[in-house]
Amino acid sequence: MARRFIDLSVPISPGLKEPIPASIRYFSHAEGAKQASRMLDIPASAFPDSKAWATEEVALNTHTGTHVDAPWHYGEWTDGKPARTIDEMPLEWFYGDGVLFDFTDKPPGYEFTVGDLTEKLQEMNYTFKPYDIVLIRCDADKKIYKKKLCLHPRRGICRGNQMVD
Repeated sequence: MARRFIDLSVPISPGLKEPIPASIRYFSHAEGAKQASRMLDIPASAFPDSKAWATEEVALNTHTGTHVDAPWHYGEWTDGKPARTIDEMPLEWFYGDGVLFDFTDKPPGYEFTVGDLTEKLQEMNYTFKPYDIVLIRCDADKKIYKKKLCLHPRRGICRGNQMVD
């Protein structure tokens, strides 16, 4: 069976209603020529039409848009060892079969539990395999341009290790 890829990303934009919104500063091709001129010590006029690259300067929080919370996000220690940051997570953990848990029927702010996940697994007649990727659908992406701090179903007191157990 052919593997199917599904893009789950959300574009980074100052228009996202994030608690700490991203900011993007756009530089034109003419501004790029001036920048290149300073970097390369050549006149901006050396570029065709005095234009070079166009660039963007992006400032954002690691919680902006589509993201993965590494163990470090939740605390400094995991099992008595320093918690891993996202760059320390094995890349193969982010590529594989996904198991979709649909919580779109739950109200804003609902905190799902291990019991909710177990019930949905039974409904799907599915048993986790090693390295399955858990995907939680709450449709928050449909509200990212509409409201500030939109509440959506989320993992409450349920911890990742409870999901693994």
